[in-house]
Amino acid sequence: MTGKPYFKKLEQGVVENGRFTAGRNDLTDFPPVAREMIFRACDLEARFDLIDRFEREYDAGNKEGACMLFHAEMYLKDRHAYELNPPPFKTAMPVEFVFPAQTEAVQ
Repeated sequence: MTGKPYFKKLEQGVVENGRFTAGRNDLTDFPPVAREMIFRACDLEARFDLIDRFEREYDAGNKEGACMLFHAEMYLKDRHAYELNPPPFKTAMPVEFVFPAQTEAVQ
């Protein structure tokens, strides 16, 4: 060995305890659409984890920590909704208003 840590690159990852774990650097091999699907699934899993931790902190009496976790979960939810349906000004095409030339009769 040359002193560098050896990491075996997995072709597709492994399934452990019913969850898929990607191998090291596997995401670079996927096309952009597949990467987006994986990232959206990770966002959803993060939201579930935040909700679970929120419930534990709230039951333990840590109201400030519970509020922070709830706020983080709502942020992920709003971000996902914003990406799916952006406001009109983000997708609208700019329009230039061209006014007809004023003549002496119009003035």
